[in-house]
Amino acid sequence: MKTSILTLAVQVLAVGLLDFGLVLSISPIPVGAPIVLIALSILIMTNPKVAKRLRDFRRNHPGVDRRIRQIEEKTPGPIGEPLRRTDP
Repeated sequence: MKTSILTLAVQVLAVGLLDFGLVLSISPIPVGAPIVLIALSILIMTNPKVAKRLRDFRRNHPGVDRRIRQIEEKTPGPIGEPLRRTDP
């Protein structure tokens, strides 16, 4: 039970980070993208459905996939690895 509560808490935190990153992505200083990537990595690690949906989204949107691939190359292991696992 503790594991599922902890997983849920981490997922809620990741969704909050995702929202925060999306809001910051429209600011002149590009700090939103790294926050969004961290949030997506956390969600991918804690929820297989998110990984599948992101993989499907990347498959159907080649422009987004191309951009994520560029970012994957520059991100360190713990953050980039979950994103690399969603490569279509």
